Amino acid sequence: MSLDWLKTTIDWPYELLYAEAHVLPDKNTNPLERILLEILQVFKEDLPTPEEAARQLGIMEPAFIAKTLQQMIEKGLLEKEANDPLDFAHCRITAGQSENSPNTGALEKHGVRFCVDAITLEHIPFLPFEPKEKPVQPLIPPSQLPAQRQHLGLDKARQWTFDQDEPFLTESGHIADMVLLPERGRYVWQNMPVALTIEGPGHLSCQLESGTPLQQEWIDQQDLKPLFFSQLRIPALDQNPFPLHAEVSPFKTWKSHVKQLIAPGRLTRQMIEGIRSAQDTLCIHGFWLGIESVRTAVLQTPCHKRVVFGGPSVLNQIPGISQEQLAKVALQQGHPLLEKALLLADRQWGIALERLSLTTSAGKQTEIIVPSFLKADIVLSFMNELTLY
Repeated sequence: MSLDWLKTTIDWPYELLYAEAHVLPDKNTNPLERILLEILQVFKEDLPTPEEAARQLGIMEPAFIAKTLQQMIEKGLLEKEANDPLDFAHCRITAGQSENSPNTGALEKHGVRFCVDAITLEHIPFLPFEPKEKPVQPLIPPSQLPAQRQHLGLDKARQWTFDQDEPFLTESGHIADMVLLPERGRYVWQNMPVALTIEGPGHLSCQLESGTPLQQEWIDQQDLKPLFFSQLRIPALDQNPFPLHAEVSPFKTWKSHVKQLIAPGRLTRQMIEGIRSAQDTLCIHGFWLGIESVRTAVLQTPCHKRVVFGGPSVLNQIPGISQEQLAKVALQQGHPLLEKALLLADRQWGIALERLSLTTSAGKQTEIIVPSFLKADIVLSFMNELTLY
């Protein structure tokens, strides 16, 4: 059985890439012409001679390569200076439409945008979200994002374009090149809902509510405490830190006491509501009275009996409260309730703050302070222990 603890959001980073796809309309070319166009695109930095190309293609006569290049020039697929030799090195693919043959364009140019997960590096074909330019709860600090891409492999670009079902793709078209436009690229963020749960035996897990399998796999390998530090922070403890010497509670015992977990950011509000609703008896650990808003609520509650308990050092540090305002119960060293930051009311309602040692999905041990509502029978048992004094 798992205990739902915290629902929050994180901002996940993505890289937006903008590129220009150079498409060869196959309807205007035969198979050999498409191969020669591919050679001009793929080997543009180290173009072969017609003889080398013929040998690699299994063509007996290199002159056939030169003849085909000439035909492609006449069709407007290629351009070259009139006095230059007829070879790959002096030919270039015509961009757009040929002036002499307006219906036989060699290359069509189309803008395309790609989205890549900055963490898992997976391609996201269709954006399922409205991108945010600035994060509020970033998964990683923006300063730690990798440098933006300057190049994109042609095979990868072709696959991504196919996965996105771009409208310029047709059965008779072929992507000859993809020119990345790095000056237009940028990082954006997706606000992603997440849920933290505590499961037996002592397992802390995080579930992405709209993530991909690779994103969930990445989260499962992380130490969740630093990743969600701000969300797990209990604001009330900024005023009065939880005693560092408090021992880790045995998980099995702790879980048998818990009725429901409390989100860290809601703890103070839940305590004050419980204090104000107490009618008969209120018992509170002296630790909590170091928080001004809680101390004020305790002194103002109209309940019949108000008791503060703890060790002598804790009770002596409570500011501005007399024995008439609040009955004090000093616990002996070693008493089981001494280090339990409890708030108990009317023998049926209670809150506890305890330190747990939990294991993440990655097998990492982490200590976390967890607030929770207690079961009614546990509240009654604790209050009975306190009334013996």
